[in-house]
Amino acid sequence: MSKISNQTIGKNILRSLFAQVISLTTSMVINLIIPKFINSYQYVFWQTYVLYASYMGIMHFGLLDGIVLRYSKYDYPELDKRKLSANFWILLVMLVVFGSIGIIIGILFFKQIEEKIIFILVSVSLVTKNLFMFSSNSFQITNRINEYTSLIIRQRLIYGFLATLLIFFKVEYFFWFCLIDIIADLLSFLSTFSANNKIYWYYKKNLAKNIGEVIVNIKSGMSLMVANFSSNFLVGSAKVYIQSYWNPLIFGQVSFGFSITNLFLTFITAISVVFFPSLKRLPEEMLSKFYLKIRDMMTPILLFALWLYYPGCLLLSKWLPTYQQSLNFAGILLPIIIYSTRMSLLTNNYFKAFRFEKKLLFINLSTMFLEIVGLFGIHILLKNVEAVMIWTIIVTMIKSIWSELLISRFLNLNLYVDIIFEIIVVVLFILTNLTLSFFYAFIFYSFLLIIFLIFTRQKLRSSISLLRKF
Repeated sequence: MSKISNQTIGKNILRSLFAQVISLTTSMVINLIIPKFINSYQYVFWQTYVLYASYMGIMHFGLLDGIVLRYSKYDYPELDKRKLSANFWILLVMLVVFGSIGIIIGILFFKQIEEKIIFILVSVSLVTKNLFMFSSNSFQITNRINEYTSLIIRQRLIYGFLATLLIFFKVEYFFWFCLIDIIADLLSFLSTFSANNKIYWYYKKNLAKNIGEVIVNIKSGMSLMVANFSSNFLVGSAKVYIQSYWNPLIFGQVSFGFSITNLFLTFITAISVVFFPSLKRLPEEMLSKFYLKIRDMMTPILLFALWLYYPGCLLLSKWLPTYQQSLNFAGILLPIIIYSTRMSLLTNNYFKAFRFEKKLLFINLSTMFLEIVGLFGIHILLKNVEAVMIWTIIVTMIKSIWSELLISRFLNLNLYVDIIFEIIVVVLFILTNLTLSFFYAFIFYSFLLIIFLIFTRQKLRSSISLLRKF
């Protein structure tokens, strides 16, 4: 395993940023343009597919997470290709079996045609999404960031191109928008055959020899997989609850509000793919300083991202006037980006680097349980959509702060002042959006952001300066 320099980390981040610019552009096409050209009910069916397809990543049962945890310290030439090949072929068989069972269930047990189609498509995506994840993880763990960014760009360009074609030909039926998601994942996976041919190659008698290795990977990765699933379910449970108890159009409005939030998250959090292999290669004495400086740089960027809500809201209200309620929802949901980004970019990677996945699992399961209990209470007492979203933000904050306090204690860092300040900013952001007019909320938050930048300018300059020397 080669040591990684700050210059290499910087180059990897720049490559990842370039890939995410492409990804962000495609996401804007998907999330902001498609709703303009399809009716609200077709949008709801499409978002239902997107919601449930996003959970298909659990169907590897921890195998992919185990591979990431156990093999991230190796560069590609050092990697045992036969072991990874055995993991790939066993994964492929598992996915095909489960996907086929899902298709049969969809055909036999669902009466409504839209539900039948969605269930079948989600079952197919079970295969394609996990194969795509395997290929992207294989580049991530071996620090082949060029190949990783190329893969992301290909997938998003294929998806964006096909979506543009559907819009151009005025296709509204949700089936086609779901299908191009599957096609983009499949074609992108197939495009990695050249770079990963030694991993995908079937070696005779290799499966029986390495079945124990696969089991070890599943055991190693199960805790992290469940932790990641419970983390995703924290937000997803709110969407599932709203889909179950409110009419489809309300679900569509809320889904669009989450989509706006995801536009920010797509760009920022995907840089984390660079960080985990980088952390595994950093000397232990540098980890604490690295955490603090990255955090100090992230905070103003994330607070500025909240400010972008206001000009973005003005533009989107003109472009999508029928989704005005979604923009109001986004004003409540957007603070999620501060805590979700920090979890994805920093704390999750440190949990993995220190092999604290059981601690991460406990935190995520506890907060998932808290979310479900809160949703149950809201259902009994309030039956209010805004209350659901505010509760989801509160639980997301609890999870992020709990995780960060644990990591900071291990790194001997004192972050209490920073955490309290961020809580105050988030509470004020939500309250002003709920109680003040749009103009006064914008003025108030702009003033708050300027005050923050004035008081933290020295810390920000210091962070940038030290990271350059890393």
